[in-house]
Amino acid sequence: MAGIFYMFNPYMMIQVWHRFIHTTIVLAAALPYLALFWNKWIQEGKIKYLLFFLLVSFLSVYAFGTYAFILAVWIFLSLFSLAAIIPWQGKKQVYTIGLRFIFGFIIWILINAWWMIPVSQISPAVLSGQHKTEESLMTLITIS
Repeated sequence: MAGIFYMFNPYMMIQVWHRFIHTTIVLAAALPYLALFWNKWIQEGKIKYLLFFLLVSFLSVYAFGTYAFILAVWIFLSLFSLAAIIPWQGKKQVYTIGLRFIFGFIIWILINAWWMIPVSQISPAVLSGQHKTEESLMTLITIS
């Protein structure tokens, strides 16, 4: 049943299958696991949950096909981290969660540096040729 929902939900039908954004296919499948393990890491602080998060992130590295997806995922994970301080239990809780967030983010960057550095070096030349205004408008007109 979950597989059928994954294949035929409106987001997948319109934004992924129709536009052939294959990295989003992986992102949509990996996001629940990323969210689960990140939330467990933030809430409980057990290193095994951070390791599970990093393992899922490594196995689904294709999900981060563009910087927009990286930003979207980390905004999503930041909201999980902010939600962990509700209800307010004092500054110590905020400090602890903040340290866990920063530590997890830095470790994620270090683990993913193997592909982020080359992508950041070649992206300006590649993206300027791929994302032209005229092509984006033609895609929008064709889809509509």
